[in-house]
Amino acid sequence: MRGGPGAITRRGDAVHLHVPARGLFHLAGNMLYLWIFGNNVEDAMGRVRFMVFYLLCGMIAAVSHAATNTQSLIPMIGASGAVSGVLGAYLLLYPHARVLTLFTLGFFVRMIEVPAMVVLGFWLVFQFLSAMISQGSGGGVAWYAHIGGFSRGWSLSACSREVRSRSGIRGDTAVYDHYLHMRCEAQDRRR
Repeated sequence: MRGGPGAITRRGDAVHLHVPARGLFHLAGNMLYLWIFGNNVEDAMGRVRFMVFYLLCGMIAAVSHAATNTQSLIPMIGASGAVSGVLGAYLLLYPHARVLTLFTLGFFVRMIEVPAMVVLGFWLVFQFLSAMISQGSGGGVAWYAHIGGFSRGWSLSACSREVRSRSGIRGDTAVYDHYLHMRCEAQDRRR
């Protein structure tokens, strides 16, 4: 490929590629999470803004992965970081929404509704733990891309006045109110 292994990430093409032989379950998981959470975030942002948001989250996720794996020569590909950005935006936009979840405990299998904050909080803790456990083990899942995409998705949607006005968010949590006030005040000063 022209431009070396980093060329994919520099152009943002990595978000559109996947290694099917190594991770069909990973790909299926990305698509499931995008299907469950993405439509609501897209409705809040609008199609064009959502597309730009998705690509930005993917690029920031690639940078997050590269910054934590400086010695790696393996290019990062996949949509996980961008999908993680969608999860971060969903958590901010719909923290009290309930997500229908498959719950299994041995032979006990049941569909239950769980608050989005619990589902996505568990997911984020799992990303951090997996990143710590797999530190320095080489290729595989780009855990820090997940974390970087999630944090960028959360922060980008926090400062978007259009998203707040379309979704009717009033800041029903103290953390959201504090963060929103700080970020938006800083953004207004720059204008």
